[in-house]
Amino acid sequence: MGKLIKLVVSLVLLLVVIAIALPLVIDPNDYRDDIIAAVEENTGRKLTMEGELGLSVFPWVGIDIGKTSLGNAKGFGDKPFAAINSASVRIKLMPLFAKEIVADTITLDGLQLNLAKNSKGVTNWADLGGGKPDAQPAKTETGSGVGLKGLAIGGFSINNATINWQDDSTGQSYQVNNFSLNSGAIVPGENIDLSLAMDLASKQPEMTAHLTLDGSLGIDDAIENLSVLPLKLTVSAKGDTLPGGKLDASLNSDIRVNLKALAVKLENLSLTSGDLALTGNVDAKNLAAQPAINGNIKLAEMNLRKWLQTLGIALPAMSNDKAMSRFSADLKLSSKGTSHNIDTLKVLLDSTNINGKAGLTGNTIGFAVNVDQINVDDYLPPASTAKSTPASVDSPSGQSASSAQPVSGAASSATAEPALFPVELIRGLDINGKLAIGKIIVSKLTAEQLQLNVTAQKGVVNLDKKIGRFYEGSFDGNTRLNVAGKTPRLAVKANLLNLQAAPLIKDLANKDLLDGKGRFNMDITSSGNTVSAIKKALGGNFDFRFENGAVKGINLAQTLRETKAKFEGKTLPPSNEPLQTDFSELSGSGKITNGVINNPDLLAKSPFLRVNGSGTVNIVQETLDYLVQATVVSSDKGQGGEPLSDLKGLNIPVKLTGSYLAPNYSVDWGKVLLSSQKAEVDKKIEEKKQELKEDLQDKLKKKLGDGLFKGLSF
Repeated sequence: MGKLIKLVVSLVLLLVVIAIALPLVIDPNDYRDDIIAAVEENTGRKLTMEGELGLSVFPWVGIDIGKTSLGNAKGFGDKPFAAINSASVRIKLMPLFAKEIVADTITLDGLQLNLAKNSKGVTNWADLGGGKPDAQPAKTETGSGVGLKGLAIGGFSINNATINWQDDSTGQSYQVNNFSLNSGAIVPGENIDLSLAMDLASKQPEMTAHLTLDGSLGIDDAIENLSVLPLKLTVSAKGDTLPGGKLDASLNSDIRVNLKALAVKLENLSLTSGDLALTGNVDAKNLAAQPAINGNIKLAEMNLRKWLQTLGIALPAMSNDKAMSRFSADLKLSSKGTSHNIDTLKVLLDSTNINGKAGLTGNTIGFAVNVDQINVDDYLPPASTAKSTPASVDSPSGQSASSAQPVSGAASSATAEPALFPVELIRGLDINGKLAIGKIIVSKLTAEQLQLNVTAQKGVVNLDKKIGRFYEGSFDGNTRLNVAGKTPRLAVKANLLNLQAAPLIKDLANKDLLDGKGRFNMDITSSGNTVSAIKKALGGNFDFRFENGAVKGINLAQTLRETKAKFEGKTLPPSNEPLQTDFSELSGSGKITNGVINNPDLLAKSPFLRVNGSGTVNIVQETLDYLVQATVVSSDKGQGGEPLSDLKGLNIPVKLTGSYLAPNYSVDWGKVLLSSQKAEVDKKIEEKKQELKEDLQDKLKKKLGDGLFKGLSF
């Protein structure tokens, strides 16, 4: 036993002596030329070793490399492909005899890596992967191997690295400067602290950025499960392509990776950038075959308007300058194969709450969304302050200047009218969705209990609309847009019941034109892809009926009294009556052809008047040519309480011309006079007939006697 111990001690002493003497006997720099030749033979590139090679054996087996560079591929210039200032690797000698590797910190300083692609798409590292593959793959030994009992590395340290990328095929150029990657000790079963930092720069697009990353990396013994708890990433970037010219953001998350199952979990995810704060969790499985992803993302309430402005994103002018001040979101997401879903959607936009779900399966989009209330006008441009052009005075020919035809050739100087429908986009849509809105305001029109069903397939879009409350009435309609053919075709059907006209017209046109409760039906079609083309091709039918209302803007009863006073040479005192004409019934129908509405049967009834109207409205030229005739039909006191019996049968024609937004109107007083004289003549005839009747009765009395006369009747 003693002899064995002496032998072992002798061998150890011998190894120590050899380890001490070996660096003194062997100089690795003597093999520099052999190393350079071997590299050039195997790569075809020149290896330059300016620094000294250092070798150590005891207590560390290690090598130190000085300044070294590897030449570039042929055709890529004189810059080296790779270069370092220094590198060192050291492993403890004695643990090797116990099948354990204990390494010191691996260092690499001053790395320069120049990567490039030429205009033909060839990279400067493609030749390094050459060599003939083996006819048969090398067999792996399956017998009992040497195996390692332990592995411990003091860490690694890469500092002052630079990586350049130049792509002549695209003109893109990127550079990584001040790259550093450092770790703590690498010991099985223990987490490894990591720290990374770098500066990024690019020319197309021009941008600079500073990036840092810190985390604690964990790897199990089977090297199947990795974790970074937590990962901390910060980015500070500047560039013209960034919103506002800069970006500052930070990302934190616990990351768990299963390499065998190819699954990734992001827990406690947090992303911040200015006032934006995102949190959530993401679970991704089976990433190699059919990925299945589930997650929850929350955006904390923020002032979206202010945040976008800090990014330099200019918002369009809106009617409400505080719109988009409040915004938050909560989404539950899932994805598997070709199915991608928002299983839960919760969004707050100012005072609007949006809830629902949506999904994309293949190319089909489906959604079911509920909105409690929204004022769309808040997000639309402010109303124009331009005043309407005043109604023009009738020309001598009787034609309003506003209704005159445009000057020939004027349209040629106008710019091309933009397309109304994105045809190619619509043709590719495949949608089946439902939208429910409790209350919505659009263009000042208010609707409640709105249900909208949307389908789109093969270039045909259908919108079915139902409104439970629409100005005290209800609405049911359908819009169909077909862009499958060469020219888009549009069809609109609408049915309004129990509608209160006054508030509707007030909100629609900001004018007080009509009052009353009624219905309106419309069935129209058109074609084209510009507003003017749609107007020109407009056709269809409509009808309406309103009851117990008034036409605002004209008081026919007062007009009749003024007419009567003119004939009598009198002047009526000023009237305090409202400028409106009451009616018990107002109805009509019409046909639209090539953008021109023809209404032949306007009818309005009141206790003392009958109003008939007919004419056309040209939607293309925005003009009208319309005749309204009012006739006194009752001897009762009319609107305002003044008697109109003297004007019974009087007819007053009112001609409406010019712009239908500000029409001119005139009264044909000649016809009024003829009508008045006819009524007076009829009155005189009746009086004369009564005188003749009374005279005849007197004569018969004298000839036949009173007794006989009493038996006769006239």
